[in-house]
Amino acid sequence: MLKTYPVKHGMNLDPSLFEKAQQVALYAQEHGDCSSKCVKHIGLHSGIACQILRKYGNNKKLKNVRLAGVKLIVDNQRVRFDKDKGTVWTVIKGLRRPIKCYFHTRDIVKINQIEFDPIYAYVTVTLPDVQERVSEGYMGIDLNSTSHSIVVACPATGKVLMPIVLTVAVGAAVIGFGAKLLCAPANLVTGVVEK
Repeated sequence: MLKTYPVKHGMNLDPSLFEKAQQVALYAQEHGDCSSKCVKHIGLHSGIACQILRKYGNNKKLKNVRLAGVKLIVDNQRVRFDKDKGTVWTVIKGLRRPIKCYFHTRDIVKINQIEFDPIYAYVTVTLPDVQERVSEGYMGIDLNSTSHSIVVACPATGKVLMPIVLTVAVGAAVIGFGAKLLCAPANLVTGVVEK
């Protein structure tokens, strides 16, 4: 499972890096997906340029490239990670300062990429897949505003509890089914029960 965490990096990134990234994105928009050798003259690090070319070159729906929208993308080959300290850093010059991660780092399998904007670093990580819980049963709760305000049903037993029964046994029924009861407005419940 992939998850992206925004983390403030606290670095003073050179604005020319983002201008170069925009030029690479514009080149990718015009020429499609190509190698970082084609944009070597712009002067952006080849690892970042290659990722930007992939992102913007493969996007067929792209209409325009905004300066604020282009991020510096660092792939997992150039990222180092210390699980014990909870820090992430890159091996690219200008982006080498360690970033303290304020999320739980023990469960992380690997770091996929980091995207830098002027304030945040968006760290995309791979987490282990969560095993699905096997449910033993389920129940349905219907909150209507006509005739019966609350109806609770359990398909396993076939029991259906109406409001008159619910006034006495609502706590036991819901606890017995092991679920939460969504409450209807009190005036609807009392009005139906009195009828």
